[in-house]
Amino acid sequence: MYYAQLSWYIRTTARRTELQHENERTNWYPENVKHGRFGDWLANNVDWAYLVAVMGHPVTTVALRKRPLTCVGSRSELGELAGQDLTDLDPHRPYIDDITFACPTCGKEPPG
Repeated sequence: MYYAQLSWYIRTTARRTELQHENERTNWYPENVKHGRFGDWLANNVDWAYLVAVMGHPVTTVALRKRPLTCVGSRSELGELAGQDLTDLDPHRPYIDDITFACPTCGKEPPG
């Protein structure tokens, strides 16, 4: 069944060079993954949409334009960053969309 659905669009091709650089710095086990399966995936990387309802879990990264990427490892860590108790938060859209926090590096709020 095809129908319109809210999702995040992830422009991975804009960071292809960075991703390939980090792949070179990563110690892969087995080693052939670096230039094999994962390296090939990076070389042929295309932009993609992340359908949260289909995937069943929230996106744990927050990308701010021209700011560092923040990876959140747990609901409690997100609560610390956001300065609020998120124990009862449903971590799916649209509820997670309302959670914001300042950039840990520069202190700026995300664009509105």
